[in-house]
Amino acid sequence: MIVCALFALEGLLWLFRSDLDFDSFTIKGWANLFPEPSFISDATVGMTIAFVLFIAPARPAKLADEYLTDEDGPAEETKHSTTLLDWETANKMPYDIVFLLGGGF
Repeated sequence: MIVCALFALEGLLWLFRSDLDFDSFTIKGWANLFPEPSFISDATVGMTIAFVLFIAPARPAKLADEYLTDEDGPAEETKHSTTLLDWETANKMPYDIVFLLGGGF
């Protein structure tokens, strides 16, 4: 659910980064909040959301504590990451596909 929300947020940030000029009005983009809006690009948004995936917890703290302990004490260690994305998983990505898709922009 969190990943879906981050993906939707990323799409909205991409859409509203620069000014949207309609015939009768203009919607100012959020990049204008910074001193140099030209420094903010789509890649900035993508990198920020990717960074959030590396630091966002996979479970709320209360649920994680209940999951890792049982009645007799600490449960077995799990191989699951405590964040949404860890470096081991990121290294398994097929980078040829990433470069193919990213090279088109």
